[in-house]
Amino acid sequence: TSDIYLTHYNMIFFVPRTMPNVNLVDAGWLPYSLYRSGSDIVEKYVAELFKRMGYKTRTTKASGDYGVDVIAKNKEETIAIQVKKYKDSPVGNKEVQRLLGSMQMKKIQADRSILITTSRFTKNAINQADGCPIQLWDGKDLAKMIKKYNS
Repeated sequence: TSDIYLTHYNMIFFVPRTMPNVNLVDAGWLPYSLYRSGSDIVEKYVAELFKRMGYKTRTTKASGDYGVDVIAKNKEETIAIQVKKYKDSPVGNKEVQRLLGSMQMKKIQADRSILITTSRFTKNAINQADGCPIQLWDGKDLAKMIKKYNS
C-alpha cells in the first residue's frame, strides 16, 4: 500500500497509510486528487458518487450547461447538481440563485438540486437556500458522502 495526501481547504498533508486510527474523512478531509483535477474530472467523480448512491447520472456539456453539471435520476426523483471546485473562495448566493432557476428548465425539470463545493458557502448562500428545494454540500459534506459510498 502507498501513502496518501489529503487536503483541508488549501492545506496539504502527508498521511502514511500505516498510520493507525486515522479517520480524516470524518473530519472533512478530501482526497488531494480532487483538488489537483480539473473541474470536469470532479464533476465526473460526483456523477460516479451518485451512481453508487443508486441514481442514473449524466454530465452536461462544459459550456451552456446553465449551471447544472450533473443530472441524477432514480424512480422517485430528478436532482440537478452543480459542482464548484474552489480551494479558498466560498460559494456565494448567486450560485444558489442560478441553480434554483436552472433546475426548473424544461430540459431538466428537477425535483430538487444540490450545490456541491470542495470549499464552503457564504452566510448569504446559506440564507438563500433556506426553505428552498436545494441542499448545500460543502467540502466536509462531500468527504462524508465519499466515505459512505466508497466503502
